[in-house]
Amino acid sequence: MIDDNCENYSETYSCTYPNIRFIQINNEECEESGFINVNYLMKKNVTGWEKALYYFSTHERKHPYVWFIEDDVFFNSEETIQNIDKKYPDSDILAADCKKRSECRSWPHWKVTEINLEPPYFMSMVCATRLSQSLLTHIKKYASDNKTLFFLEALFPTIAKSYNLKYSSPLELITVVWRRNWKEKLINTGFIYHPIKNIERHNILRKKKKPSLKSLILKVLPK
Repeated sequence: MIDDNCENYSETYSCTYPNIRFIQINNEECEESGFINVNYLMKKNVTGWEKALYYFSTHERKHPYVWFIEDDVFFNSEETIQNIDKKYPDSDILAADCKKRSECRSWPHWKVTEINLEPPYFMSMVCATRLSQSLLTHIKKYASDNKTLFFLEALFPTIAKSYNLKYSSPLELITVVWRRNWKEKLINTGFIYHPIKNIERHNILRKKKKPSLKSLILKVLPK
């Protein structure tokens, strides 16, 4: 999803990257459908997140499950994603472990997150997450009914829990955290990592020898 409509990216880059599909959507289309305010940290109503959620809940519904991955998320290859999919074939959401509001009252985003659903409310790190069409349909309905959405880290887990959808937290996502300096010795082919903001480093890491899974878990999991 391209959050920039200054040029036609398909025309410019399709020949260079033939395996990538470039999708662009006008901001107004999202605004009219209530797909706004998913990431207030970006200081604008419509970002790539709103566009991606709108597109896969409205225009491209043939995929039963869709991965949404931010650009500072690292995974070794498509096989990493495929292996996780095989382990969780029917979960409505795959994301890092979620917490109730009562368990994390100090989370700063609660102060600016207005939710038009009955509590309890939940939060989770969702910069790498898989959503089902069922969950996307509920998100679309919320947008239609309320003419807005709310902060994504509360949006996905709260709507999933509100409608009794299946929420799974794969072990492979324990390495999706808010802030950490990921050393090379902790990068394993089976896991997904956040944040690694240097995109050039992604290609370098894919060529490096990876630690064993046992070694990784011992270093990453809390004692």
